[in-house]
Amino acid sequence: MYSRSMSDDTPATVNDETVEQTPKEKRPRGRPRKPTPPPKPPKEKKPSLYKDNRAEWFKQYYRQKVIKQCKCETCGTEFCTEANLRRHEGRNKFCMILRLQKHLEVCKQNPANPLDVGVEMSEESPSTLTQN
Repeated sequence: MYSRSMSDDTPATVNDETVEQTPKEKRPRGRPRKPTPPPKPPKEKKPSLYKDNRAEWFKQYYRQKVIKQCKCETCGTEFCTEANLRRHEGRNKFCMILRLQKHLEVCKQNPANPLDVGVEMSEESPSTLTQN
């Protein structure tokens, strides 16, 4: 590029060693960050309501709430919760058979009552019965 000779009194050029160039400082983009706060001291642990194992504590807590001694009216089996009794009534085949046998006996004793029997009375003549 341009160079300056020692004898010339021309202004300094880019290659001249006497010209001092100060590099511009780059500014960071965006807002300046806040200084990081000092670490907080550890909190004291409160005594746990859940004991050592939370799942086990809930299991015991709700188990005590639902325990209620129940007895099946059909077969006489005893259960510790009402949910077990309902499941037994819906799934146990022996209990279902006993329940249906008792229902048949009631139907045989009182056939005129359609609510107990599951039979409807015909409107034309009350003496004729029709099955559902």
